[in-house]
Amino acid sequence: MNLHEADINLRVLGWSEGTTLWIRARMGSKRNVFWTIASDNELLRFLVGSWAHDCQEFFFALRPKGLPPPQTIRV
Repeated sequence: MNLHEADINLRVLGWSEGTTLWIRARMGSKRNVFWTIASDNELLRFLVGSWAHDCQEFFFALRPKGLPPPQTIRV
């Protein structure tokens, strides 16, 4: 499946009005980029599309609005 076939949107990932969706690349050159808020569907698609050239796996985290980004522990 390529990016154009994927129906990626906030609702599919479980987003609601009281939550914030955070995204981070799992591998590739963007793996050291900090958690980024995907505040709307356009930004979510832009982030996934621009990072997808070298990373096909992403971390997603739903957090209540106002909380800081999740912590990622490297093992």
